[in-house]
Amino acid sequence: MLGDRIRKIRKQKQYTIKDVAQQAGVTSSLVSQIEKNKANPSINSLMAIAKVLNVPIASFFEKEVDMADPVVRPETRKFLRTQNGVTYYLLTPDIQSHRLGFIYNVFEKGASAGEMYSHEGEECGYVLQGRLQVTCNGAKYILEAGDSIILDSTVPHMCTNIYDGYTIAIWANSPPSW
Repeated sequence: MLGDRIRKIRKQKQYTIKDVAQQAGVTSSLVSQIEKNKANPSINSLMAIAKVLNVPIASFFEKEVDMADPVVRPETRKFLRTQNGVTYYLLTPDIQSHRLGFIYNVFEKGASAGEMYSHEGEECGYVLQGRLQVTCNGAKYILEAGDSIILDSTVPHMCTNIYDGYTIAIWANSPPSW
């Protein structure tokens, strides 16, 4: 589970919960609840915790995979579910040894990545199904199935499902930020 992985990495790096919380700009209570699998963090919180622990967010994804195998099978695919109703499936076997990361995103009805967030690099998204609102640089872009978008990842952005059902999109990040 997500919390177990975060706790394991934190302990390996010999950080206290308080250390991680202070550096990530969240409360010790939140970190503790996450580690006990009693809270699902926002993407911003996950990114901040990953930055403090100096690991990619992908290290928090479910399932271990053989990093030498370039093929990712559905049953071994790493995934992460957020409190905001978004499930991210990592389509690449790992991100540490690649310059590009692909993620299959499933947004529940009304789901959002949470808050505006930014990270290093550039990204491109493609909507397979549904309708996605991408907010970036003060503008709102409505993407329908078949539409794509490219973004400067350093500019705060956010994706929200505005479809009356699931929205599914594939996202590419360079460098991989997950």
